Amino acid sequence: MKPVHWLLALAAAAAAGGPAAHDPETIRAGLLAPGRDAREQAEVGARAWARVDPAGAAALWERLDLRGRAILVRALASAGTRHAATVALKHAGDP
Repeated sequence: MKPVHWLLALAAAAAAGGPAAHDPETIRAGLLAPGRDAREQAEVGARAWARVDPAGAAALWERLDLRGRAILVRALASAGTRHAATVALKHAGDP
């Protein structure tokens, strides 16, 4: 992915009202939120973060419930980079 593309992805996530790409607490809170809209916005933020730093995004794994983990794996897998997909596969099999 060209550097311009991930910058545009980050800008799109910010414009869509999603959490900042490098704000783990906001993303974590969104992934744990009971409302679907908050979870979807957190997934957009996690996906944008995973494009830049998949290992950093995956660090939230231990602090999420099962639903949050599923959303995080989906966000990592759909980030569009080989490294993010590898990280997603690593965490997909963890209980």
